[in-house]
Amino acid sequence: MNLPEECWELIFESLHHLCHLESLSLVCTSFLAVSNSVRHTLSITPQTVPYLSVILHRFHNLKKIVIPQFHGDLDSILSQISRSRLDLQSLTLCNQRTFPALGFRELGSRMKNLRELNCSITSSLKDSDLIVIGNSFPSLEEIDISYPESGHSFYFRNMYLHSTSVSSFVTDSGILALSKKLRGLRKINLSVDGIGIPTSESWFEESFQFARGLRELDLSNSSISDQLLCLIAEAGLPLKKLLLSHCCCFTLVGISTLLSKYQSLLYLDLEGANFLTDDSLILLSYFLHDLTFINLSSCSKLTNSAFFAILKNCPLLNDIEMKNTNLGVEEFSMEVVKNYRVKSLLLDGNYSLDDEFIKKVAYACPHLQVLGVSHCSGITEEGIVEIMKNCFKLRNLDFSRCGGEIKNLDIDFSFARLEVLKAQGTGIDDETLVVIGKGCYGLVHLDLEGCFYVTDRGVKELVETCRALREINLKWCSNVSIDIVAWMVFSRPSLRKIIPPSGFVPTENQRSFFLNHGCLVCDG
Repeated sequence: MNLPEECWELIFESLHHLCHLESLSLVCTSFLAVSNSVRHTLSITPQTVPYLSVILHRFHNLKKIVIPQFHGDLDSILSQISRSRLDLQSLTLCNQRTFPALGFRELGSRMKNLRELNCSITSSLKDSDLIVIGNSFPSLEEIDISYPESGHSFYFRNMYLHSTSVSSFVTDSGILALSKKLRGLRKINLSVDGIGIPTSESWFEESFQFARGLRELDLSNSSISDQLLCLIAEAGLPLKKLLLSHCCCFTLVGISTLLSKYQSLLYLDLEGANFLTDDSLILLSYFLHDLTFINLSSCSKLTNSAFFAILKNCPLLNDIEMKNTNLGVEEFSMEVVKNYRVKSLLLDGNYSLDDEFIKKVAYACPHLQVLGVSHCSGITEEGIVEIMKNCFKLRNLDFSRCGGEIKNLDIDFSFARLEVLKAQGTGIDDETLVVIGKGCYGLVHLDLEGCFYVTDRGVKELVETCRALREINLKWCSNVSIDIVAWMVFSRPSLRKIIPPSGFVPTENQRSFFLNHGCLVCDG
């Protein structure tokens, strides 16, 4: 307790979830003050509005405020924020019906350091509103005024430009006026997310003359040609991030030409590139030695060889997504090399994935923290236990809807790091829940939807053991009674959300009663 406050702030900020601050704030007045000071993000909902002035005064170091789909008086809310003396850096007002011009003007007169503004999906946005933004927040560096319905976008030096109009109310004149006001602008999102929109090589070639600092390029859901990819390669841009998710009409020739020029790429999304084979991906992997993220989901020809090749040839990889591919089909004899950098693997929907593959993953990625293998019919409890034994840093595990036998998890060791466990539609029963509760007592989120063998006894055993549990999903657990809901709310004060067994629909009085105890009980 004699540590300086700065040291406690560092300790509190190292926690994974803000939810942990709630318990710490109750220890003593100094911990309360520290927990208040390290909270930097606030989401404003209708339930928080009556207490907004108190909340803004309590959390005096807020840097980001989010107001999603708010149907009240936005001008009044922004006025309260402007008078709070906060030093905001980011504001999100997404999915709004109207543009709060008065509130923006007042906020801009006091919040001089706002750097990020998100006004996406504002249906009435027009050129005059963009001028208000430019006049109110001249220090903006990032702005999002996208309306995701149709169209496509790409980045210029972390700046999105767009080949068609953003909406019927925003025109090129408004965008130009905004750009002139915001001299420090690095990123503007004007995207109108669409599918199959053809790109214009001449339009891109002309644009590249002004985009010498382009770092991120997103052409997702577009029809692109090898010629366009070669133009990008010849432009010599400092690209770090490339997204070609669900693009069509390009081939291995175009993408290999581009990647050979940008070997310092950090982020690559090739989801849906069905022309990729194991051999072609192995070839491309030699250009990707700096890569930290790759998405190869829905590349249906890729098998085990491709997966272990990128583990070997891309030593800096942190995240790999290979959902709905052909992993598990191929028998291969190549050497499995360990990659200590990989933290997240999302392999959901690979129906041929089996325990033998999972065992190789456990060996190759010992520092894994997130693993998704839902809807993988060949995985059984043997493979899951192997992962838990070898990947001791695992925090998030999803083996929902696996077709193999997953019932008796033989966990005879402590696995306190695991915070999220999703086991929808598996054969887990009461005995397994008891084992999970004892071994994974640090659980924060548990999803048991459709686990028919679970009863009140198993749920009670687990809830009593997992003292940090905040969310539990019991939907379609037909052998769990609705009476257990009230018991959980009162027995486990940490619970913040319960999806009860089917058939339980709380009345307004019940819902309010549970909320007063800090827990949201949804409809079953």
